[in-house]
Amino acid sequence: MPSLGLTLLVVIGLAVTFDFINGFHDTANAVATVISTRVMRPWVAITMAGILNFVGALAGTEVAKTVGSGIVGTTVPLEAIAAALSAAIAWNLITWYRGIPSSSSHALVGSLLGAGIASLGLGSVHWVVLWGKVGLPLLVSPVVGFLIALWLMRLLASIFGSMPPARVGPIFRRTQIVSAAFMAFSHGSNDAQKTMGIITLALVSGGILPSFHVPTWVIARWPRERSPADAGSSTRWATGWRTCSRFMDSPPKPRRRRSSRSPRGWDSRSARPTSSARASSVSAPRNG
Repeated sequence: MPSLGLTLLVVIGLAVTFDFINGFHDTANAVATVISTRVMRPWVAITMAGILNFVGALAGTEVAKTVGSGIVGTTVPLEAIAAALSAAIAWNLITWYRGIPSSSSHALVGSLLGAGIASLGLGSVHWVVLWGKVGLPLLVSPVVGFLIALWLMRLLASIFGSMPPARVGPIFRRTQIVSAAFMAFSHGSNDAQKTMGIITLALVSGGILPSFHVPTWVIARWPRERSPADAGSSTRWATGWRTCSRFMDSPPKPRRRRSSRSPRGWDSRSARPTSSARASSVSAPRNG
């Protein structure tokens, strides 16, 4: 049987790997619009997203507490946590390779549930918390994003529909930058916290921490490994650059920007981070 220290290091390595791979699904989401509409250069947009993703990860730990202690408690064995992370990583890689838009939150929560039930039984699951802070928000967030985007688009059409493109374009080129920055920040405030919660759960399970609380050094830095915040932001920079490079390799021919293009870009970028920020405010992992 491997030593506790080695097992703990393996679990932490798997957690950081999960967070890094999680970026594959979210790559360039925050900046695709500002690049495609030529509001920002790709390398500037990707760098901005990476920095704000890291800053967002430092914004709080409520989502980490939900994932780490609110689903199956803090008595899950390290081997079960490793199995859960391995399953989530495998599913993320399969769906990324096949081009399937899958939720990493669903994968992680489902894997943790399965591992917890297999090792501790059905009684280990906190069903009320699971439904209230995980199940319900994961189901509601796409609907909330749709309704917000619909309302914003109708509002923008009523306000700016009669304005000429020359006046509308400059306004929304600036607001797109704000919405893209907000989206990058909201990604960090939710996604990286899931990994922080798993690492803290492993530390409690391994006897390193007496109770569940996310230490500052877990948020900011982990010896020999990247922190969850750094892993998430690094993925979005590295793989985001690869994804968005197509806008540089095969740029579209210069043409006059349509009057509706920028408002729609701002509208679509504003709806998702709004629902994601709401999920973080109620300590729920977002759908993604």
